[in-house]
Amino acid sequence: MTIPDEADETVLLHALMLHFQRIVPLGERAAGPWPGWDVQPGSPLAGDDARTHPYQLSHELVTRSW
Repeated sequence: MTIPDEADETVLLHALMLHFQRIVPLGERAAGPWPGWDVQPGSPLAGDDARTHPYQLSHELVTRSW
């Protein structure tokens, strides 16, 4: 592993900051209601919910802290 010089470090830090900017909206979306969390009829997850009724596998996936 080589030690990056100052210019390389600046480029890497800039790239890292771009990734961090994408994380904030994802956290906000995950913290509240969002239609993307709804199970779509006919989807594989809807089928899993039907097979595990009265338990909802989808609820576990949405509420779990990974």
